[in-house]
Amino acid sequence: MDDVLVGKMMGTGNDGLPRPDRCQLSGQISNAQLDYLNGKIRGGSFEMDMTTITVEDITDANSNARLTNHLKSDDFFSVEKFNKSSFKITEAKTSNGKDYQITGNLIIKGISNPVTFPAKVDVQGEKIIATASIVFDRTKFDIKYRSGNYFENLADKLIYDEVSLDVKLVALNQ
Repeated sequence: MDDVLVGKMMGTGNDGLPRPDRCQLSGQISNAQLDYLNGKIRGGSFEMDMTTITVEDITDANSNARLTNHLKSDDFFSVEKFNKSSFKITEAKTSNGKDYQITGNLIIKGISNPVTFPAKVDVQGEKIIATASIVFDRTKFDIKYRSGNYFENLADKLIYDEVSLDVKLVALNQ
């Protein structure tokens, strides 16, 4: 599989410094599988190697390293303790074999929560390409740093709770 996981959160804070909720991140997917039978997704899963998180849209090396290290810290993903995150499909609904409503369990920092999101599947010869945007509340995974739900008077230091991960899985139809 040729897999990519990208978290898109764009922009900077009012002070011009990079903020975790307004940047573009990426990381490597491992152990991915897509159960595809008779033209439909039946199941699947993937793991993300959290040690591979990188910030894609900050060109200043010092700012990039500072934010990358902070995202790997206990304030966010606790990568030293939890070096893998994962997703496993529990249900895949479709009426046409291309547009899906996917439900599954997302595990981050060892905490599992159900998520449901739309996905698209495109078959190109031997390749099956599945794309989706998974939106989840980071606080449900004990990522509370600068959350307005847990801290008061943050003003422009507030970091949004909603995270969007753009996923692209490419598998061979065997």
